[in-house]
Amino acid sequence: MVQYRSTSDKLHKYLVRYAELGSFAGERHNYLKCWVDEPNKHADIEELVHNYTLSFNRIFLVLDYCPMSNGGMKGRHEGFDKILVEFTLNGSWVNGYESRVEDITPRPPLIDGRLCIAQYVSFWHFFKRDIIQYSAGCKVVSSSRAVELMRAEISKMLANY
Repeated sequence: MVQYRSTSDKLHKYLVRYAELGSFAGERHNYLKCWVDEPNKHADIEELVHNYTLSFNRIFLVLDYCPMSNGGMKGRHEGFDKILVEFTLNGSWVNGYESRVEDITPRPPLIDGRLCIAQYVSFWHFFKRDIIQYSAGCKVVSSSRAVELMRAEISKMLANY
């Protein structure tokens, strides 16, 4: 059980079934990446509603919670939920791209001058922030939900100008 204080100062309680400590590219904060029972009502992608990232500096309390009814608490051994997202890079990004752990193939193929990258994504917010750096040199091509979300994000960005 983790108690977490949000940026709006609201206290949340989560029953964590799987967790890893870590960070994300370009982030200075450390996170508890976790799969929890409580679905995220604000998740952009339905398949990822149980995946949470909790900033260490906002974790209020961690309890060792193991109820003994019904044979004890069941853990989650398979890790985080994930979706397959494919995107392409072109121009100078083709030679500058460094393969990542999330990449399905160690060196993505080059097709029609575009680097075709497939990744399993568990945390949409951080994936989106990461690929936005490629700007017009990047195009999300699947899943359809990922394409829709990127299109909406770019439209919001464009509305600022």
